[in-house]
Amino acid sequence: MKVGMLRKKNKPTKIARATALACQLYGIEFFYFRPKDVDVENKVIRGSFPAKNGWNIKETSYPDVIDNSLPTKETQELYNELEKHCYFTTRRLGTKDKIYKLMKKDGGFDDLLIPHTNLKSIRHINDYIEKYEHIILKPSKGSQGNSIYQLCKENGLYKLDTNKSSQLLSEEEIKRMIADQFKKRKYLIQPFISSRMKEGHPFDIRIHVRRAQNGEWKIVTYLPRIGVGNAITSNVNQGGGISQVDPFLQHVFGDDFERVKASLVEVATYFPERLQKHFDFEIDAIGIDIGIDQSGKLWFFEVNTSPGPKFYETEIGEAKAQHYEYIIKNKLKSGKVEKVALG
Repeated sequence: MKVGMLRKKNKPTKIARATALACQLYGIEFFYFRPKDVDVENKVIRGSFPAKNGWNIKETSYPDVIDNSLPTKETQELYNELEKHCYFTTRRLGTKDKIYKLMKKDGGFDDLLIPHTNLKSIRHINDYIEKYEHIILKPSKGSQGNSIYQLCKENGLYKLDTNKSSQLLSEEEIKRMIADQFKKRKYLIQPFISSRMKEGHPFDIRIHVRRAQNGEWKIVTYLPRIGVGNAITSNVNQGGGISQVDPFLQHVFGDDFERVKASLVEVATYFPERLQKHFDFEIDAIGIDIGIDQSGKLWFFEVNTSPGPKFYETEIGEAKAQHYEYIIKNKLKSGKVEKVALG
């Protein structure tokens, strides 16, 4: 059994090391490689194999399974070629708008969904401000908390806030932003959900779930992510922090924390399999981002195809190794590799 982890970074990452160590327990040969390490003509890869004091580089044949990052325009052709011979673990689920429509059509997520519409004109902004007062504008495609705006009206002007700035704009200036910036990149409009601590810091809960032993879903963690000050989002990459879930919920919700925790567990339990029904390929992992308002009600913010492993490399590495074993023994035992478009 052989698995290759395909990433763009030049050196193997912490999650690569953790996964390599876990693979040894399951009799899986593991190596790390980059797109430029593949020799398509000779069907060999210059891989980095785990060693006692680091990594040893050597040529190897194509693996059974490739644990891949998502393809880019530059790597799509290579991915298409490798896919003819290897099973890829990770597929693109689609934009925020596409996922929202799937969840809306399903009907089983209604209690979590925040109303939204596509931003096409000033009329959409005015309608949502009139109905909800405070709204959020965010890219349809993932942005790691970047390029998100909070908008409301103040003394006849539009108050536009980002994580770093605040400004008052006229209707004409907002129209120009729609024509210039928001037309180049599709944006969604949503009512602003106040998911904040008593101290005013924004937060969300990242529920990290992935397939593990026997291909079944495993809840890796419930990770509270806390923003700083008046930031709109709680993205850790922009200077926020994290906490353990139980003491965090106790601090924010007091005696009500057990009910809130039970709601999170319920979402983590039903969400992955319900979402899976809408795809004809196996989803290997998702990060479900949940906001919680002051009443303790849960709101769906977004779902991520490739949730980051930071802080939980050991747990994720073992889950990955378990999933590789399942794929090789159950999906590839007939010698047939599933063919599903990666783009």
